[in-house]
Amino acid sequence: MGGEVYEGEIRNIQGHTNDDLVALNAWDWNNYIMTYGNIADIYVHDIYAVHDQIRFLAGKHGMIECSISRVHLRNIQGIDNIKMYPQPNSESLVLYGKEDRSTTAGEISDVLIEKLRAPAPRMWQSDGLVEIGSHVKNLRICDVVIDCEESLFSENKYPFVRVGPKSATIVVDKDRPETWVEIFEPNAIGIAENLKIEGLKFGSKPWKDKTNVVAAVALQKNADYPKTTPQGGTGYGKILLVEIE
Repeated sequence: MGGEVYEGEIRNIQGHTNDDLVALNAWDWNNYIMTYGNIADIYVHDIYAVHDQIRFLAGKHGMIECSISRVHLRNIQGIDNIKMYPQPNSESLVLYGKEDRSTTAGEISDVLIEKLRAPAPRMWQSDGLVEIGSHVKNLRICDVVIDCEESLFSENKYPFVRVGPKSATIVVDKDRPETWVEIFEPNAIGIAENLKIEGLKFGSKPWKDKTNVVAAVALQKNADYPKTTPQGGTGYGKILLVEIE
């Protein structure tokens, strides 16, 4: 779904992409998106996936605001990663040497996620089950069942919600670091404002260690880059209000 979409419904989708089974892209890469603009009042329900992802991609294209607001996700099964962060067009940089990125980290607001049944996460692919790198305001997540033991999360310090930017490097030509490309926006500031989480369980057992439910992270520049990757950055996550029940 591209920008300038209002009062829409996405329902009864079953399948496997190993990527975004549902994508709300108000901003997107210029070689893929047809329209830039806001997305609002969207109902997504009865989604049956197999280790797939849901994406909220907000931002700004020139003077065009590309925000996402008033989204309701209900009865979502098999999704192990919900992405709410900016991501520049690495493909354009690699192939054509042209930058294509949002001028802001994006605004996402008034999102309700309920009745989420998630498999054990693929921790090598994501840093949290819900990842926030945009400005996300009024996010409520309730009635969640994760099909693994809590120890998998706690022993790996893997949070349910991670707030902050990411860094990863595409090594285009291993002998020419100037050709390497950053996949994410490592200098972005991710904000979770008024986040409420309730009814979080591992199977039939409630989540016990509430300190590991939400984590705000700060990146640092990698002093050894390009000897080692990723390059890191100066971005960080900020939590303005959170309630966990």
